[in-house]
Amino acid sequence: MVKYLNALKGLTAGLCLAVLSACGGGGGGAITVPVAAPTISTSPNATVVAAGETATFNVAATGSDLSYQWQRNGTAISGATGATYTLTSPGLADNNAQFTVVVTNPGGSVASGPAVLSVVPLVITTQPASINLPDGANTTFSVVARGTAPFTYQWQRNGTVIPSATSSTYTTPDIIQADSGVSFRVVVSNLVGQVISDSAVVTVVNAAPSIARAPESLAVVAGSNASFSVFATGTQPFTYQWQRNGVNVTGATASTYSVVTTLGDDAALFRAVVTNALGSATSDAATLTVASAPITPIILTDLQDVTVREGDAFAIFNLTLSGTGPFTFEWLRRDGNGTTAALPGFVQSTLNQSYRLVRPTVAADNGVLFSLRITNAAGSVTSREALLTVLPP
Repeated sequence: MVKYLNALKGLTAGLCLAVLSACGGGGGGAITVPVAAPTISTSPNATVVAAGETATFNVAATGSDLSYQWQRNGTAISGATGATYTLTSPGLADNNAQFTVVVTNPGGSVASGPAVLSVVPLVITTQPASINLPDGANTTFSVVARGTAPFTYQWQRNGTVIPSATSSTYTTPDIIQADSGVSFRVVVSNLVGQVISDSAVVTVVNAAPSIARAPESLAVVAGSNASFSVFATGTQPFTYQWQRNGVNVTGATASTYSVVTTLGDDAALFRAVVTNALGSATSDAATLTVASAPITPIILTDLQDVTVREGDAFAIFNLTLSGTGPFTFEWLRRDGNGTTAALPGFVQSTLNQSYRLVRPTVAADNGVLFSLRITNAAGSVTSREALLTVLPP
């Protein structure tokens, strides 16, 4: 037994010596551990930019002692040796270029998949949205684009150009039942090219009446005619019933009601009840002021300076006044040379003797002063001069 154990010990010692010899002997030399090759955990993504914007690509990799080399269409990009590569001011010629990155360490290298760069003239970031509307309502569509300014806009209805609809927003006329399904879109252009927005579809839905424009308060001279009107949205047909101080007026069943005034009508309240098959709505009441003699116009809220951008459809000024109607309006324009001229202008009546002056926007009006002269049978008054500033598009 002892002889057997001694033989086994000798064999084990021989094996150990053989292993040490194969590994370089039994000395104290270091053992080299292989380095793992890098692994890409997140490849660069395809990118869409507008011409002139910055395009950025990123890669994420695991491993030690990493180095990077970006390539464009298989060719190394000089100096592009980080985990991020940024291309400044790409043009349309850069469209469809492919960008890859080779990640290297002492253990090897690995290449990412290609990221395709799409360069377009501009990018629409906010599209016009489809909407449901009651019969008789309107809506405003808008678009937001990014890229190299300036931009121009042209709105279309069912693919047909809408004249003068050349700003980033467009307000439709009142939509009727026959308009259900109509679509609106906008062509946005810059010096590089153009893109067409998504189409926004208007669907007309059944709805109870809603008062969109209530009758306006009036001041008139006794013996003159006072006329009130109401406008409602919803599913037609409508029926109308006018009331004076809360009591139905016999035969006053249209959207407009007129009365020849007396001094006894002073301070009377007039309103309209609008009804359809789905319900009814009652307007706010308008106050009728009846005077024995005309009252000179008095401006309550004067014109304010307005700033618009060239390409906007209109410059809009507002004022409110008191006095007895009817009124006539004259719009005055004073240029930088001090020359004042009367201009044709649209004066739109809103609520409670509030008046809106609408002037088409033109670059030549930059720095021009506008005022409004209001006249009635008792006299006239002129508003303050309001400055119009027209910014570049």
